[in-house]
Amino acid sequence: MPTMEVKRLDVMSVGKLYGGILAAIGLIYGIIAGLLLMVLGSILGSVFGGVGAAGVIIGGILLIIFIPIAFGIAGFVAGAIGAFAYNVAAGKLGGIRFEY
Repeated sequence: MPTMEVKRLDVMSVGKLYGGILAAIGLIYGIIAGLLLMVLGSILGSVFGGVGAAGVIIGGILLIIFIPIAFGIAGFVAGAIGAFAYNVAAGKLGGIRFEY
């Protein structure tokens, strides 16, 4: 059966892929967290006299914007570090072999 060995990963390519995947996950998480903050903050604001309701809504919108960005950056860094570590280990130990 023929085999193929992955000897090296492109660090930027893996970083972009991980960054994109985690940004998408962060968007889902950010929407859920932002909407939850806005709804619960509005409820609590109405119970306690409406103080700070606008701040809670702005905070929810900022969560929806900044969580995907933070997740994307973290994913890019983690992917690049992981690809670099794979390249170092594969150079010394050999790459992953696939049979097809």
